Amino acid sequence: MSNRSLKHELAQLIDKQEYSHPEAFIKSFKLHAQAFSTDSQYPLHTDELASCLKYIIISSDLIDDIQDGEPHIKALSEKEFGNCLNQSITLLMLTLGKLHHICNRDTYDIIMTYLLKAMEGQYLDVNNMSNTIDDYLHMIKLKSGSLIALTNLLGASLSTSEHQDIIANYSLYLGASAQIANDIEDVFNFDSKSDWKYKRKTLPILYMLSPELSEAKLIHDYYNGDISYEQFCSQKDDVIELIHRLGAIPFSKYYKNRMDKQAKDLINQLVIDNDKKSLLINKLLQNERR
Repeated sequence: MSNRSLKHELAQLIDKQEYSHPEAFIKSFKLHAQAFSTDSQYPLHTDELASCLKYIIISSDLIDDIQDGEPHIKALSEKEFGNCLNQSITLLMLTLGKLHHICNRDTYDIIMTYLLKAMEGQYLDVNNMSNTIDDYLHMIKLKSGSLIALTNLLGASLSTSEHQDIIANYSLYLGASAQIANDIEDVFNFDSKSDWKYKRKTLPILYMLSPELSEAKLIHDYYNGDISYEQFCSQKDDVIELIHRLGAIPFSKYYKNRMDKQAKDLINQLVIDNDKKSLLINKLLQNERR
């Protein structure tokens, strides 16, 4: 790439990281590089691949923000928006080009497979296509779990091509668990970028929209378009009372705990040293004990 101005803007995007948090992905990548290595040192190319992973997460987060219409994106001028879109795509393409040179074909196929799965999940989310619990679990495994699967498979691939199905599957469950935790927190948020504002059907909201819960008529009326967002928000205290009284939070926590358990059971199926299994469980499932 020869354009100095674009290079400078990409460097600023990487350094700023204002709306992206790739640190957790880097830690998980290095954890898997360590857990599956037969050496006490990190394998060759660990740092180089960690940098590439960081760029993938930054560009993916920015693309997600553009698709979701986050406030910092909406505040951009038309020219700034175009530049923002260009930066995200350029950074992703440059990173994939670099990975194509340093990864073997199988590893590169893993990267592309799970990037595409993450994009499919984002499509389902943006278009609010989850109408059942099963739909929603499928969507969040794709949207939130696929980048975790990419991360963990990339780390493990530095040392082995074994265990790929197990690593991929427990990563999808970990992503689903993390998303459900966000759902539980966000269901009490009624601001202009909330799930309520955009009538998203997250896990606790899907529970409240169940036809059997006639007591949640206020929520049904809002999602059916019978009352406006402003009218709905004016009754926020009543909505919060319904969330607690009808059990939306315990229901969601049940599914989160189920995702955690399935992830833990899969990690225990790995044919690796028990100390390394314990390391993976302790680092990846910290939220399970909360």
